[in-house]
Amino acid sequence: VTLKQQKQIVEINTKLQELVNLDPLTGLLNKTTVECWVEQVLLGLEHTGKSGGLTLLLVDLDEFKRINDHYGHPCGDHVLVETAKAMRRTFPDVACLGRIGGDEFAAFYDCPLTEEQAMTLGQGLVEQLGKIQWENHLLDIQCSVGACICTQSQYTYKQLYAETDRVLYQAKEAGKGRCCVRQLTDAEEKQFKEERV
Repeated sequence: VTLKQQKQIVEINTKLQELVNLDPLTGLLNKTTVECWVEQVLLGLEHTGKSGGLTLLLVDLDEFKRINDHYGHPCGDHVLVETAKAMRRTFPDVACLGRIGGDEFAAFYDCPLTEEQAMTLGQGLVEQLGKIQWENHLLDIQCSVGACICTQSQYTYKQLYAETDRVLYQAKEAGKGRCCVRQLTDAEEKQFKEERV
């Protein structure tokens, strides 16, 4: 009986830990966990002296409010779940994948992708989301993707997020339903390093 109770306690604690770390709707990591995960990776790279670089992609659903207003919140939830599935398919080798806002998602690679790779991944996700249906009707879901590539790893998550967020809004301003990619210059990376120190 005691062993059975201990096993149940372990299972409950495991489930509670999952609830703390995961977004309950999509099953992706939640905002806090994404931030902690990326910071741990960055600190690990800094302490080991590795400078292989990294890539952060931010995904924002375009006009998501329209979906909720027109079809209702159950449809909105369906879109978020399908977006998470599409991201798992699009980014299978990602180090960290999460939902960091109502309709905002993040994919983090602990290596620098090429601009072509990042663009291909971003456009691939845009195309997949365009196929989402609700009650056999195509919803015409669009998303904007911003990708920031760094050749060094000496940043904070907030610095990396802020830069990637700027690229995301360039995609939105360019007409939405598209991906914009930016590789940080040596001067910008040096500035980040100095700010971190």
